Amino acid sequence: MLRSILGDEAVYFSPRTGNLFHKGRECYLDEAGGRFIIGDLPNDDIVFETASSFLHIYSYGILFAADAEGTIRLTHQKILEARFFLVPENTFTLLAHFFQNGLTYAGETEKREVKVHDFVIDDGENRFSLEANIKVSLHDERIVLLTEEVFLIEIEKYRPLVYFCAFGGEGYLETLFTSIRSYMMFSKANLNFLIFTNIYDVDLPPDLKYAPVRIIRMPSVAMNSRYYKRYSPEIAEYFREYSPIVYSDADIICNNDITDMLRTVHASNRFFIACECGRRTKDFVLRSGWFIGSFLLRDKSLSEDDVRPVNSGFFAFRSFQEFSFISQAMQMIAHNIIKLEGFNNNVLDQSSLNYLLIKFCEYDCFYLNDIVITWPDSDFSKIARAGIVHFCGHGNLIGNFETKEEGVKAYFDYVQSVVKAEQQQAIPAEAEKEEEVQ
Repeated sequence: MLRSILGDEAVYFSPRTGNLFHKGRECYLDEAGGRFIIGDLPNDDIVFETASSFLHIYSYGILFAADAEGTIRLTHQKILEARFFLVPENTFTLLAHFFQNGLTYAGETEKREVKVHDFVIDDGENRFSLEANIKVSLHDERIVLLTEEVFLIEIEKYRPLVYFCAFGGEGYLETLFTSIRSYMMFSKANLNFLIFTNIYDVDLPPDLKYAPVRIIRMPSVAMNSRYYKRYSPEIAEYFREYSPIVYSDADIICNNDITDMLRTVHASNRFFIACECGRRTKDFVLRSGWFIGSFLLRDKSLSEDDVRPVNSGFFAFRSFQEFSFISQAMQMIAHNIIKLEGFNNNVLDQSSLNYLLIKFCEYDCFYLNDIVITWPDSDFSKIARAGIVHFCGHGNLIGNFETKEEGVKAYFDYVQSVVKAEQQQAIPAEAEKEEEVQ
């Protein structure tokens, strides 16, 4: 029987080096023999796992499954359901190696070899030969596959992502983790999460260890780069496998279903951004520097009527392709704006993004107004369950709490209690309906 190299932890495959890693220990690829050589640990199955959605691929009674992070499971039982287009680019690299070279297991007293004669991808409705679709790339905006009956099917690429940038202290990360919990509990969406941070000694808390959350560490060397980092091309490269994509500040709590919003963004080529409409006077929007900086003075093609109080703490777009122009242009601005202005409100990312959207982009700053609440009331009971609540700004802005972090956590706890009460009230109502039917 195949035996596991795992225990309870994941094994990671690097397509760049061809190496496997488990608990920080490097496994290796036998280049000469063209096989993966896997070390020995006691268990019944070979398992490369993290969590979330899995793909099942069958070969001679052995079931392969892969999740969103490219980890693989070989098992004899079909225990998880998913569709194969969730598998990322790295997984296809690994599967192609299995298909071409097979897999070798080396145990303490035995050595077993698995020869792969046929690889079939089964999404529950159609079967696709891996050999016929070996060039499939999830980096492509449109994914077309060839079935065993030799006809083409286009696969919808719907894999929602929420990403965060944490280029600050660990207290900020704690608030970010609270935000992720709220999305997982209340959004009613199957979300993936990426955290980009310059903090190198932080790990996920225990309750998020098996959640679809990935921490990506990268440097942020200047103060203004912390604001512009969310648009950077090096971050955007991670978006290729996702659609739609949402940026969220850490001080945001999801308090209700956002599946309709995600579908709306997924079906559009517009850039959706939150707006502080109704809160800001026109004079403040035009003169404060927060929303248009000094672009209105320098670029005579702009009209005052085009400028609106957008809030860059929450925005959404369909795909990497839709975001790439904004990413490149914001990078150009970030590298040069301080040279012109010095460091003040005029150089922050929000005004630059607003300028870019007005000047060049198809964008929508109205749709999210009914979903995103900015600068919410300190009385939690007065905050509408619209979907997204953004506790904007700095300092003590939430009731009598000493820090904003405490206030955000308190609001999350409040929503939990409200949802729990609603669920308890729904149980007797459902029971009454069943009695009436009987």
